[in-house]
Amino acid sequence: MMLDSILKLSIFRANRVKTDFKMLTKTPKSPIERFNRELDFWAVPEEAKFFKNIRVGKKSDSAFFRDITSFYDKDKKLIKRCISGSDINYKIRQYKYSYETPKYRDISPHVISGRKITTKEYIKDNPDKNIWGKWKTTCYEEQFAYHFFEDPMRIKIATKLHTNKVIYDLENEAKRTCVMTEYPKNKGYEPKSAKKVMGFEIEMVNGMPEIRGYEQTPNVKIPSCDDFLAYRFLMGAEKQEALTRYFLAQKKLDDLGISVYTNKSNVSPDAIAHFASYGPEICWRSVNAAREPVVTAAHEVEHAWQYAQIGRLGKGTTNYERDCLRKFGEIADGKEREEAYKYLVASENYPSKTQMNYLESYKSNYLEKKARKAGSEAGEIYNVFREFLWRQFRFLPKNNYYL
Repeated sequence: MMLDSILKLSIFRANRVKTDFKMLTKTPKSPIERFNRELDFWAVPEEAKFFKNIRVGKKSDSAFFRDITSFYDKDKKLIKRCISGSDINYKIRQYKYSYETPKYRDISPHVISGRKITTKEYIKDNPDKNIWGKWKTTCYEEQFAYHFFEDPMRIKIATKLHTNKVIYDLENEAKRTCVMTEYPKNKGYEPKSAKKVMGFEIEMVNGMPEIRGYEQTPNVKIPSCDDFLAYRFLMGAEKQEALTRYFLAQKKLDDLGISVYTNKSNVSPDAIAHFASYGPEICWRSVNAAREPVVTAAHEVEHAWQYAQIGRLGKGTTNYERDCLRKFGEIADGKEREEAYKYLVASENYPSKTQMNYLESYKSNYLEKKARKAGSEAGEIYNVFREFLWRQFRFLPKNNYYL
């Protein structure tokens, strides 16, 4: 997968050139009751109310064809496409819609409306053209569209598009190409040269992303000294796990068998994540866009470090703590040993949720105070270059998992 070829695909829709495709057959949009479920029962989404079939061919190749079935919800919004043909196995695209506003206040008051379309694309990994086999994710795209008034009379409206696109390597699931594009306003309100593109080839190694190559337009500056640059293009649970593993490696705890889990139901509803030395494990409950994942990851890894230090005092009660003693040895430095004893006392006096003053005791517990400090410091470092990039790509929404 070549990054430069992906970047060339990132062009404004109004600039599409003529293609070799031609329409062969087309059926009008029809009620879902008319769909032949016996033939493709697996393809029909539960919320589908309408569908449409088309077959396209190529002017240059009479044997080429693609069958495309589109499904729509009650508002006639596209929610799913199923594609098959002479050149591809079964492919599915799923669409979701939501409303968004940009992060920066100097932009938001001028936005009439904003919407987000999320597209996920899957393809069968088996060579035979049948419905059986494993689905592989091939592409994940988010498109943000904002509409602005462009005149004092508030009559003329322009549209601004921003897209985040991840294209996965089907031969190597650890590799993907990530491209972020901000298009100029339409109707000539911004020149074509205003388009901003930033793309990276990323490979996941031991659960952490590494950059293999990158490209950008001349009007984009990439902070090459940013330790978190590759992590900024991960999303959701994958970003949670990768950041956790990053901080474990920084603390030299990455070879002590600490498992990292996401979307776990055993995490308390009033917490984002927790560390347990008896696992040992760090568990995340779910993706919470209101919380910065870097802060939570650093917070929980700090707890892992605290219990490692307790183990080095010879006071550990779990295999993890005893393993830390074997790996690092006893603490020789006096101040470090004094700090570790504070961790020990705090762990022995950790508040129970049944206590009347649980919240106050939780906040004042030494383990939690130090973990909050570690999370806050990590967030400050992370946000330096995050803000640097965000001011270049100003049309991302208010979501702490972006960049």
